[in-house]
Amino acid sequence: MKILVTGGTGFVGSHLVDRLVSTGHEVYSTKPHMGHKEQDVRCPVIDDYRDLGKVDVVFHLAANNDTLETDDCIMYKENVSYSLELFQWACETGCRKIVYASSTAVYGNGATPYQESQKLSPLNAYARSKVAVEIIAQSMNKKHQDVIFVGLRYCNIYGPGESHKGHRMSMVSQLINRVKADKRVQLFANGEQRRDWIYVKDVVAGNIAAMQNCVKSCIVNCGYGKAYTFNYLVSAIYKTLGQSALAPVYIMNPYKSSYQSHTECDMREARMHLEFTPKYNLKNGLLDYFKTERII
Repeated sequence: MKILVTGGTGFVGSHLVDRLVSTGHEVYSTKPHMGHKEQDVRCPVIDDYRDLGKVDVVFHLAANNDTLETDDCIMYKENVSYSLELFQWACETGCRKIVYASSTAVYGNGATPYQESQKLSPLNAYARSKVAVEIIAQSMNKKHQDVIFVGLRYCNIYGPGESHKGHRMSMVSQLINRVKADKRVQLFANGEQRRDWIYVKDVVAGNIAAMQNCVKSCIVNCGYGKAYTFNYLVSAIYKTLGQSALAPVYIMNPYKSSYQSHTECDMREARMHLEFTPKYNLKNGLLDYFKTERII
């Protein structure tokens, strides 16, 4: 199939492109506007997706995902306006499936485990932009009912290949870097905040499942389905690396008003609509992370 991946040289995008190309698809990526990896020579990076003509599938991953950005106008321009133009083009040129990245940030500090039908309570500009993208996709789907829109509400993604992201790198990778440098990690409050971390290979599998298995438009969670505390994560990193643990330093949380204290996904809708069940728990994800990191 002919496939467009926006953000195909980004963290998740590069892993997805590699999988798609290795399975024989004709893949194109948009030119990135933020930090990115080197492009895959097997996947041309184009300046303007409108030059492609009809594509069979669009994976829309490109976004400004800086959760520290406070300007809603910037987020609207880079995430919402761009998505609207892309969706319109894809529908009008004959694309029949659009898989787009949303985020569990849309739930804010809502009840966990998150269920797709619950009230959304975004806490920052990034989360508000993702709510807007979902609304646009649903509105577009009403006009183009022959196009399947699949929104994946990504939870906390981690894995090899995200060093280019700087401060936007997952907390898993940031903590790994500190442990490797023999520095004590810093955690907010008492370190008992909980996160549902999903390994990047599972995220790729979720996208592939959306392309292959989903037969009607939907929005589903994309997490592992279990939350772990930051204290547990730090202990697991030390154990996986075989290093003696240094006690964390606990500090005040400067982002308390916009901070999600507990993320956790109910994955039943993903199993129902995508036939997708993630395979990497945190322990196995960390083991694969370090194995893959040594290879690349």
